[in-house]
Formats: sequence, C-alpha cells, structure tokens
Amino acid sequence: MATSPEQMFVAVVDALLAPLVSHLHREALRVSEIVDCASGDLSEAVDTYDGFRGVVADCELVIGAGFMGVPAEFGHRRYLAWWGVTTHGIDRLHLDIDDQTQSYLNYTMRPYFTAPSATRSMHVEGPYVDYLGVGSYVVTISVPVMVGPTFLGTVGLDISVEKLQARLARSIPTVSGKQLALVNAKGRVILSDTADLASGSLLRAPEVMHALANWPQYQESEQPHIYVCSEVPWALTVLPAACGHDTDGKWSL
Repeated sequence: MATSPEQMFVAVVDALLAPLVSHLHREALRVSEIVDCASGDLSEAVDTYDGFRGVVADCELVIGAGFMGVPAEFGHRRYLAWWGVTTHGIDRLHLDIDDQTQSYLNYTMRPYFTAPSATRSMHVEGPYVDYLGVGSYVVTISVPVMVGPTFLGTVGLDISVEKLQARLARSIPTVSGKQLALVNAKGRVILSDTADLASGSLLRAPEVMHALANWPQYQESEQPHIYVCSEVPWALTVLPAACGHDTDGKWSL
C-alpha cells in the first residue's frame, strides 16, 4: 500500500518524538529506583541525581526537563528538580515554588502533573505559554513516577514549539486547495502550513477531537483526512482552504 505525504509527515513527527518519550520513561524509572532505595529525606536523594541534564543536552528541541514531587511525599512541601538551558550552559534552575510569593509556580495544579496523577499514564500538554518565557510556546510531555501503587510525582520535559516548527517545516506536505494543521487533543494548533493557523489557535473539528479522544486505538480509515501520531496524541488534519474563524477567534471546518 502506497504511503501518502501526510502519512510520511506523521512518521517524521513520531520518529522525532519517540526517543524523547523513551528517554522520559527511563528517567521516571530511574527516579523511582532512587526514591525506593532512599532511607531518609527523599529530596536529598533526588538532589544527587543529574540525569535530566542529559535529557536537555541530547535534543536541541528540549529546553527543560526534570522531576516534580508530590508534596505529601516530600516533607509536605513542593519539590522541583528542573534543569534547563542558561547562559552558562545546562544547569539546575531555581524556580519559585514558594506559595508565599505572588508569581510562584504551583505545578501541582497544572495538567502536566494532575493528569499523570489521575491516569497513571503519559500526558502531553500544550502548546501553552512557558512559565519561564515571554510569549514562548512550549509543549510539555510528562509521565508518572511510581513506587508500587504510590504516585510520587512526574518527570517531564519541555519542547520549544518554535524549534519544533523549524525542524518540521521542510517535511510538512503541500496539498492543493487544502490547509494542513498538526493539532493536539484539545484542538490547539501546534503547527500548520499557513500563517492563518498560528500555534495556539483553537480549531473546531469534532472528528479530530473524537480521533484523539480514542488515541492510540483510533484507526485512520475512520476519517481519511485525519492522520494520527502513534507516539503522542496529536493528529495531522487536512482542512478545506475555505475554513474560517468564528467571531470569538476559533477556527472551524
């Protein structure tokens, strides 16, 4: 069976993300082992681990990675070990997680933490504006860290949408009279072949939402204009060139 340009593009996306997903699962296992073997303060045990430096260093798309702990398991205080790119290279970042300050990062309320806690499985969030950036869109992939049945937190990584777009720009196919958009499970556009569908735009496409709600069991034959990724719940959708936006700025078919 011939492979279409759309299928080839989705294969490129999967090939790009597969190593990151695998690396993240390995980090979750490693942190789980460290915590399981710890005899004292869990934060001190995790502090000794700098494997997330490698997660950031191994892929230029990744701008941050680390572990977010369940406060109840870490002395009833938030614990965040996050590594990112700084002017001095890749270092552990000292982010504000003190709830006594106005701009603190309450990661325990963010979907990249709450979703893995609820489902015990991988979650992909974004694009959304990065806590550290000014108008910078990121995608966060996170997986739960478990010791037996106990949820201890999540390990996650941030992907720069700008860098992802640059990497995939040459691969996205051109379909005459159509527009193509790579969207997430909420209908948010990650990238497209037109400036009209910018990153973060919301696409009203019920069939796309249905496809990703059933990820990864969805079969492409159900909707021939939707091509679902296998590594993350994203889909490339082929849109009519005439699709437009509503008065509230949301795009629809």
